[in-house]
Amino acid sequence: MSDDSPILGLPYILPSQAQKHVTHNEALRILDVAVQLAVLSRMQGAPPPSPTLGERHIVGPAASGEWVGQSGRIAFREQANWGFLQPVEGWIATVLDETQTVTYRAGAWVSQDELPLRVAHLGVSAAPDATNRLAVSSPATLLNHAGGGHQLKLNKAMASDTASLLFQTGFSGRAEMGAMGSDAFQIKVSADGSTFRVAVTADPASGEVTLPSGAALSDGSVAQPSLRFAADGDTGIARSGANDMSLIAGGTERFRVNASGGVLTGLLTGTAVMQTLSDATSGRLMPVGAFGLGGSTSVQVTQLNDIAANGFYRLQSANAAAGNAPLGAGAWEVVHHQFDTTSATQIAFRATLQSPVLWMRHKGTGVWGEWRELFHHGNIVGIVNQVAGVPTGAVMERGTNANGSFVRYADGTQICWVTGVNMGLVTFAGNGTLAAPFRTDAVSLTWPAAFIAAPSAHPSFAPIDVSTPLEARNFVANMYLPPSATGWPFVRAARMGSNSAATQIIMSVMAVGRWFQ
Repeated sequence: MSDDSPILGLPYILPSQAQKHVTHNEALRILDVAVQLAVLSRMQGAPPPSPTLGERHIVGPAASGEWVGQSGRIAFREQANWGFLQPVEGWIATVLDETQTVTYRAGAWVSQDELPLRVAHLGVSAAPDATNRLAVSSPATLLNHAGGGHQLKLNKAMASDTASLLFQTGFSGRAEMGAMGSDAFQIKVSADGSTFRVAVTADPASGEVTLPSGAALSDGSVAQPSLRFAADGDTGIARSGANDMSLIAGGTERFRVNASGGVLTGLLTGTAVMQTLSDATSGRLMPVGAFGLGGSTSVQVTQLNDIAANGFYRLQSANAAAGNAPLGAGAWEVVHHQFDTTSATQIAFRATLQSPVLWMRHKGTGVWGEWRELFHHGNIVGIVNQVAGVPTGAVMERGTNANGSFVRYADGTQICWVTGVNMGLVTFAGNGTLAAPFRTDAVSLTWPAAFIAAPSAHPSFAPIDVSTPLEARNFVANMYLPPSATGWPFVRAARMGSNSAATQIIMSVMAVGRWFQ
């Protein structure tokens, strides 16, 4: 005979056993845990920090600490340690924090909510019977989804059987929908609950819907079409004659269809006409304003690169940057000419400026080139600019400031001139020789517009006293420092030879160089 009981594993007291109380107490210990089993929780994976004596838990998943490796077992607190008891199939425990009972089945604890429930009859505030095995008496019934969609399935054994929803008044049928006597979907109605008429049938093979009880329409008239709208009684469809059907709008026949075709009264719209002002579908008629022709405005677009048909287009200011406009904000008018599927030309001009600003670009092999500004008498002279060596502004720029005047060209050439620079009195220091010439004061010049590198500078001299013109002859620039990109930092005039009279010299300088490479 085994030393332990077969179910709970309780130790037996054996014959002639010493210290029988130890065996007896161990059996009581197991019974104390297993009998009237109630645990605090079943999802906790770690032991509580301050357990009480006799505290019991079903060890949850991912057990850790003193409970590691004990998931699913019953942990019980005794003295200063945790003991563990392996449950047996069919054990029942009350989980206190869930207020429900769980059962140990197939190696896992499951609640009644997690187990299938099968009953012969079920009534919710109603009495079920042999036919109506589920009976519900309620103001409403909710069948909700469980994280997605929801289907109410009505299954029948054979196609000739019925799977339907029956709507009753006083337990007498008035309307029924479903698959009744076949697999076709039908809607039936009844006035007395005994005679039903099929109103709608949907064929399961083709999906075709028929009206078996008929939906015959009267011929109607333009004043009262046979098929009309409740809120607009003179708009709808009427039979205007043999094999004729008319579309009536506002009491007027607008379109008549017969075996020969259609007759339109009024303006033509529909798929035979362009659907948008830029619709390029072959065979459709062009309305006024198509591609910007004949209308009061151009065709609105948001992306100039996507235009594929000849016409006049407008790109609004809000779309200028993303729509590949030539530059800046503001609305742009664009003339587009499509050569073929990969080649086109566009001419764009600002729609909001007083002076015309014209740009042009070309697409070849499906790739658009850069926008190029078109010059005219209004923008040849202006601000000259460049980006990465490519001119982006006017052709020529002219300016004057306190340092002098300049002309700047789009090719990079720049000319600066400074006039009337007073060099001061010619001094008598020196003796007029090459080693010690007569000379003026030194001056420093700043170019009216900076060069990218030191330019070529050419000075000329004249006396202030015009009665002594010869006093300016033979003067040359005596440069202590050469010209720079921003000016001439140190220059004076000097001459050799006689200096019969003191005079003041005026210098003029012209510098030629480049403002970008």
